[in-house]
Amino acid sequence: MMILSIIFPGLGVFVVGKSLEGMILMILNIVCFALGFFFLLPFLGCLVVWIAGLILTHQYVKEYNDTLDRTGNPPW
Repeated sequence: MMILSIIFPGLGVFVVGKSLEGMILMILNIVCFALGFFFLLPFLGCLVVWIAGLILTHQYVKEYNDTLDRTGNPPW
């Protein structure tokens, strides 16, 4: 999942099962990237979105795996 988030922020979160958060991160990344062609500052926003996507993916995958090991059922 982390590789998916490295390639495109939000994709790892989306695949784990948190669709809304994943879509928000993907849309933010697309908007930041599009604005980055006209201004330099949105590229910094893309970096923040990318790092947030990595952190969220790590947290959600850890929570998913822990719950799956404990109960045998996915958490969401």
